[in-house]
Amino acid sequence: AIDASASVDPAEFSLQLGGIANAMRDAEIQEAIAAGPVGRIAVAAIVWADATLPKQPGSWFVVESPGDAEAFARHIEAFPRTISGGTGLGAGIVEAIRLMERNGIAGTRQVVDVSGDGVETPPRENVLLISDARGMALGRGITVNGLAILTDVPDLSDYYRTEVAVGPRAFVMAAGNYEDF
Repeated sequence: AIDASASVDPAEFSLQLGGIANAMRDAEIQEAIAAGPVGRIAVAAIVWADATLPKQPGSWFVVESPGDAEAFARHIEAFPRTISGGTGLGAGIVEAIRLMERNGIAGTRQVVDVSGDGVETPPRENVLLISDARGMALGRGITVNGLAILTDVPDLSDYYRTEVAVGPRAFVMAAGNYEDF
């Protein structure tokens, strides 16, 4: 779940996409996927911003070979950005959960990895908030991990630990800036 809120400029958005693509091309990541319980993962991206705006879901990919990983990496690098606005973190996570529920893939573990550079923006109308998203994930046994980008909010990783990460083996990582991503 990729942050495209107004605090993320075009270069920073591109760095998020590049970081994900580079991770999928990394031999250690591919080895970890192959060593998992079923030897493959299903993965998709979703771009989120303001809670009141539609999210941008990507296609699902089953990654079980370096070629599959490369295909997903190319898909991510070409992902368009059509939204911006406030930081609708909760609504972004909820939409990622819904994307998993509708994909027709029976996974043994479900995880949302969310990146962002800010705390949730107070809503202007009735929307799903981060507390709603955490409850939804918990109720469904879904893990939510966080990658806090500390460019604008130096203690954002603390916020992600208390307000975002939830579920079995959930974790938060911090990137000092977008280049670190």
